[in-house]
Amino acid sequence: RQMCIRDSINAEYGKSQSFPMEKLLLLAMTAVCAGLEQNQPPYLVHSLRVHRLLEPDARGIDIPRPVLSWEIHHSISTVHGIAVLLGPSAPALEAAIRHWTAGRPSEASSLLVHARQIPTDAQEAALGAVELDAELSSSSSYFWAACASHAIGISCSRAHVFVTGILPGSEWTADWISGISSTWPSPCNRCMAPYHSWCAKNQSGPPCGMAGVQLRSPDLLLPAGIVAAVLHVTALGMFELSLNGRKVGDTVLEPGFSTNFSERLLYCTHEVYPHLQNSTHLAISAMVGAGKYSLGYDPPRWSFRLELSIKLHNGSTAVLGTDSDWVVSNSPIVSENLYHGELYNATKETPGWRTVGYEFNSETLKNAREWRPVSTAAPVPIPGVLSAMLMPPIRETEVLAVNLVSRRGGVLILDAGVNGAGYARVALTAGAAPGAEIRLGFGEVLDLNGSLVNPLRQEDRYIYSGAELNGTHWIPKFVYHGFRYLELKVSGLVGDLPHGCAAQQLVSCIQAVMIRSDLLQTSRLTLPGTRTATVLSKIHTSVLQTQKSNLHSVPTDCPQREKRGWMGDAQWSAEEATLNMDTMAFYLNWLQTMADMQAKRCVDTHRHFRPLMEPPYGSCCVAPVSELHPTQFDCSPMSDVADTAGSVPAVVPLLWGNGGGRDGQEPLSGDQPSSPSRGCSGSNTASAKWPRISRQA
Repeated sequence: RQMCIRDSINAEYGKSQSFPMEKLLLLAMTAVCAGLEQNQPPYLVHSLRVHRLLEPDARGIDIPRPVLSWEIHHSISTVHGIAVLLGPSAPALEAAIRHWTAGRPSEASSLLVHARQIPTDAQEAALGAVELDAELSSSSSYFWAACASHAIGISCSRAHVFVTGILPGSEWTADWISGISSTWPSPCNRCMAPYHSWCAKNQSGPPCGMAGVQLRSPDLLLPAGIVAAVLHVTALGMFELSLNGRKVGDTVLEPGFSTNFSERLLYCTHEVYPHLQNSTHLAISAMVGAGKYSLGYDPPRWSFRLELSIKLHNGSTAVLGTDSDWVVSNSPIVSENLYHGELYNATKETPGWRTVGYEFNSETLKNAREWRPVSTAAPVPIPGVLSAMLMPPIRETEVLAVNLVSRRGGVLILDAGVNGAGYARVALTAGAAPGAEIRLGFGEVLDLNGSLVNPLRQEDRYIYSGAELNGTHWIPKFVYHGFRYLELKVSGLVGDLPHGCAAQQLVSCIQAVMIRSDLLQTSRLTLPGTRTATVLSKIHTSVLQTQKSNLHSVPTDCPQREKRGWMGDAQWSAEEATLNMDTMAFYLNWLQTMADMQAKRCVDTHRHFRPLMEPPYGSCCVAPVSELHPTQFDCSPMSDVADTAGSVPAVVPLLWGNGGGRDGQEPLSGDQPSSPSRGCSGSNTASAKWPRISRQA
């Protein structure tokens, strides 16, 4: 990780204009030059992580003894010792850092709940990681820093914060609230893969979508003396949460779709004290959509759970959460399908429903829609485990301007310039006629006539209410698409553009927004300014863009058609992904999902595809870890995957040898299989990757 090969490239390339193409391609694909020649950062101890998560994503930590890690700038050649400081507040920690750097550790320790000095010869100091041995409390914020003692003094990181989730020994006290929604249109094609020939033969009609719901707490009286507030929330489906009308967090598509719901469900954690400041009452509201869960049922189901832990100045804690006092109604999302799109009818909006003071009285019911009490029945299925989402969430990561390609017969073709994964953001202005509509189709290519190729029927629709305000925007809440090109159609408006939008202002009216799991890019490629280098840089850019378009809770196969975590696809891209991005937490969440599904057996593979799918598919619980281990500072994933697979050494001979696994389902136990034909993922297919996995194991 500390090796930068740019100088060796330049040196060898400078001697010969025929630098071996295979070497340049390898360098372009892996981009191992990590930019270490950049200027020295303001903090020599930096990139602090809690259980492999950077701030602000280190929240919901539900592990009693999480691993704390850090990085030390390469300008420090020798580290004599590391100190980990953990405090109850930011001011206390900052004061402790000042005492520690001034050589007064006893004064620093008096301000902290935990201070640990790691000696020079400790393995943790060399690795840049240590397991925290302080006693943590659920739903609490902790401030910490790492200080390195070296030849020229003591250097400390800035203060960082992490938030705990619901730790073992603590239980959720909030109720599940659940309900049944409806599909639209009716009748519709319930097949989740309408592009498949089976669906064409057995299903007909437009794709089904779930009608969204919106949830509302009663107005809640807040206690006096609030000093901290931590919220945990999850759903079977997806949600967007608001407190007093203000959206919580900067994430989208929460809580993601990375688990089998009957085995494990992830919950999200947010520190929400700023939302409660200067407030005496609280209104909690949420919109809930289908995700990958709800459309598996006919009619669609949804479930939601929220718990808010409020710490008071006197040391006590108040807990609020979902219960039978909540109410539910249909939302303006008339139809939502992750694979096909969202229809939002703004004429069905309920003004003010998210804010304190909204009355659920008979007049409200008559003028809006029926608000009805929620059910506190257990969800179907009941999740086996509720776990914190210990990986980077999905965020908007890039906003792109679109260019007009063509304009024919009321149809505009727009180009985002990049093939990516996301949606469109549309600017709204006042004065549109109620019922007017915008339709946006999404596709990756145009046909020879310049028309959009959209066989998957990816389309988002917005119906104007007539009450839109200038300066507001609309984006779909619970879908994303794989696209480069957009097809814009309008109806009920003057001209062929959204209301208030002129052709010369198209860039400000519609934008392409890319979304993905927000993994940090850790490397970059620097090549000489030659024609060959330009081509290779473009190849590398395409590789990175493809990778970023397939990071959505799991490493997916494609962002438009299946959006599924095919294991063979992701295994073969694991090396590239790990060299380019900080994938540790992301992959370990995925490995946990495999472990949940295995129940001490290998993940099943499609028998009718064998042997093409084996061993890359069934062995995926091992291969990504072989990439994580040598490139990242935390070696614990090797033991994690040993637990996942039952026995790493037992599976390696099957990957490396010439076995012929029967069905990819044989159990993995601690014993060596009696013959290569037994066990997981045996195949006659061999690869240069398997010996490396064997060595790692």
